[in-house]
Amino acid sequence: MKVKFNIDSGANIHSNNESEWFDPVDELGLKEGEWEKLTDDEKWESAREWASNYLDIGFEEKED
Repeated sequence: MKVKFNIDSGANIHSNNESEWFDPVDELGLKEGEWEKLTDDEKWESAREWASNYLDIGFEEKED
């Protein structure tokens, strides 16, 4: 099985970033057939972890 992750901020036509198709055994260190057994939430979490390499996320605080 091959999988591909993608993110798109929707900012403009160039805001999409996606991985190449890859084997989750090789790239994610999963055992053969393990990806297929993951729940959708677990698969989403894998995509979120991949996306964190491409997103600059943070926050600021300000006293009133």
